[in-house]
Amino acid sequence: MYPIFTITITFTLDTYRNIVKMAHVLWVDNFSKVFRKSIPTSSTGTYNSCLWTGYAAFIVDDHRVNTTIITNHHGQKIHGMPTDPCDDESVTRVIEGLRYVHADMRSYYDSSTVKCFDVRNIPPKIDTKRHVDMKRTIDDPKNSTQNVHPLKLFKKNIGSNEGLIAVLSDIASTYGMINNTCSDYVILNVDENIYWRIMKVLFRKCLVIYGCCCVCVCEFISVQT
Repeated sequence: MYPIFTITITFTLDTYRNIVKMAHVLWVDNFSKVFRKSIPTSSTGTYNSCLWTGYAAFIVDDHRVNTTIITNHHGQKIHGMPTDPCDDESVTRVIEGLRYVHADMRSYYDSSTVKCFDVRNIPPKIDTKRHVDMKRTIDDPKNSTQNVHPLKLFKKNIGSNEGLIAVLSDIASTYGMINNTCSDYVILNVDENIYWRIMKVLFRKCLVIYGCCCVCVCEFISVQT
């Protein structure tokens, strides 16, 4: 007989609103689980498929960080992303970054934190008994999960195209982008797959990478929402 542990995390609407107002990074990722039903029936089946999307906020506990939207001398809002992420200047920056990685970062492991501090435990963590000078950094609350706040589970899975558009629409609504009341830049922390799919939806473009080169670009048809 295995013990059953239930963890319930409850956030009120006011708590969510307060967190959203703080400088933070919004983490968004798949939450795909399948749970066995305690009483399966012919109509309900044997399993519950929980294909959702999880939101969490990484609070930036540093007064020097300000995510408030800034304006130019004409009073126009300055975008966080270029209007065309695949213009010549942006593509040049990507190419320079790729060349740096290919040319100078081949020996990344040799200069990595894991090798420099001989990290041998799982999950990876620097042994502060052997590296006393790192204790203050490792024990700093800013480097712990104290600043991570689960926000909600959205009942659409971002792994599907329909779910991706639903999640983006939900974020736009939550942060006031739809009615133009958004006052802060929204910084998303997503995996590579979600990132490229967001780029395709928002900009209808794709960067095609060949070795050290980054070649633009495929235009995509408009997405009907």
